[in-house]
Amino acid sequence: MKQKFNTGKVIIGSAHEPALTPESDPDMLRLQRALLPPPHKLEIRAAAAADIALYVVSAIALVVIIFV
Repeated sequence: MKQKFNTGKVIIGSAHEPALTPESDPDMLRLQRALLPPPHKLEIRAAAAADIALYVVSAIALVVIIFV
């Protein structure tokens, strides 16, 4: 349902189109599962990389604080 508000000069909401509902099909979901890697492996790798980067930056900061 489109609701329009006329201000006298401009009609607010006249070009609004409601969002479409996403499609869902069992074949589509099976194909996506077959082609896309599991998300948890990527999240674990990203978290490990972020942890290593944090440790390296912390070690550099500690060395700078001690020797400067």
